[in-house]
Amino acid sequence: DVVFTGNYTPPKHFEKYIERVDEEYTKFYREIIEYLICNPETTMECAFEKFLLREMPELRNEELVQCMENMIFIDLYVRFYYRGEVVKKLIENGINVHVFGSNWELLESENTDLLHIEGMTDSKKCLVAMSKAKIALNVMPWFKKGAHDRVFNGMLNGAVVLTDESRYLCEELAEGEVSFYSLEHLEELPYKVKELLEDREKRERMRERAYCFAKKSH
Repeated sequence: DVVFTGNYTPPKHFEKYIERVDEEYTKFYREIIEYLICNPETTMECAFEKFLLREMPELRNEELVQCMENMIFIDLYVRFYYRGEVVKKLIENGINVHVFGSNWELLESENTDLLHIEGMTDSKKCLVAMSKAKIALNVMPWFKKGAHDRVFNGMLNGAVVLTDESRYLCEELAEGEVSFYSLEHLEELPYKVKELLEDREKRERMRERAYCFAKKSH
């Protein structure tokens, strides 16, 4: 039914970086993480700049860049947090999801029976999996103006692509070539997936449109 290709790391894995200095830094890092989780449309660099300049308004640009580089664990925390939440939302609502990548056995969920862990594999097998899937799921990294190869790989291998939004994807692709969902409204995601799974004719139209578009333009 649904395939996702990508690794998983439990967000708690990054606690050692959040707590590595002292209580004040820990509070600062957690505030940024909470802000990004509550505002998933915000870019990582905008959030970092907002909070860093609040604390240290005298920072020069090069210093700001250095601080951002040292906070990369926040990017990874939020990225994997949402990757896990999206997959959990589906399996906990009765939808089978096949995941290709490492560490998915570490996902904590009330219903892992519908999580089919295929393990680590190579890129070709990921493409083959997409070709057998009704829906190829994408959860964007924090590239709010960019894309990810999962989107175009899914389109070119005959799956209906289900992805969260970015500025580029919304400008480049139309609903009907892919299906968009919102990280801010994950409660709507299972209904969208079930509708696609139940409507074969709609999936076939989307598959054909997506393939033709991606083959021509990407």
